[in-house]
Amino acid sequence: MHGKSAGKAANSAAFAGLLFLLLRLLAVTHYDWESAFAMADTINFDDVIGVLIGTFLGASTLTGLLLALLLPFLAARHWAHIRAGDWSHLQTLFILVMTGVFVSVLLTSRRWTLLLVVLAAGALTIAALHRSGRGSRLVTAAYSAIGTLLAAALLVLGGLTDTVWVPLERITLTDGTTVKGYVVGSDPGFVKVLLEEDRAVETYDDSQVASRHDA
Repeated sequence: MHGKSAGKAANSAAFAGLLFLLLRLLAVTHYDWESAFAMADTINFDDVIGVLIGTFLGASTLTGLLLALLLPFLAARHWAHIRAGDWSHLQTLFILVMTGVFVSVLLTSRRWTLLLVVLAAGALTIAALHRSGRGSRLVTAAYSAIGTLLAAALLVLGGLTDTVWVPLERITLTDGTTVKGYVVGSDPGFVKVLLEEDRAVETYDDSQVASRHDA
């Protein structure tokens, strides 16, 4: 049974990873099917972690909002586990890291309204837990579905932000033309660029590229 559960979890994680990559391709191309198709061969399943981290750090506002909504719930769930004698150092580490990321987003973006969001989310979670009835049952049920909630949050992040997971570059061509875009593919002989302005995908031979610099 344990092996079946582990296999099911692995399959679910793989499926969520594929969905995340698909949503990222569509989101960064502004849901243009042809551009997304042109980029499809530039990433594979091994890129999920890199794309995830790049998205997580690049979309600071949406990341901050999702963390503001989720952190109070995660903290309440962890506290419930501690009170039940089921303390986990990995859970503690995860919450501390996510809290650090949230503080970093808050200080960098200076979107102080996120403080109001996290306080409101915390107040609602506490109120639901201290009331008998439907609210408490919903929070308790959500505790057991935390993996699904986190996966859903990542899919929302992947599908709503058009922030590309690689840096924006200024590319000067040998004919004097300058384009701004994201190099999403760089194989011997050519580079594939997602243009910043219209999110179209262009392919240039190495011989056409005079220089590349961060924009």
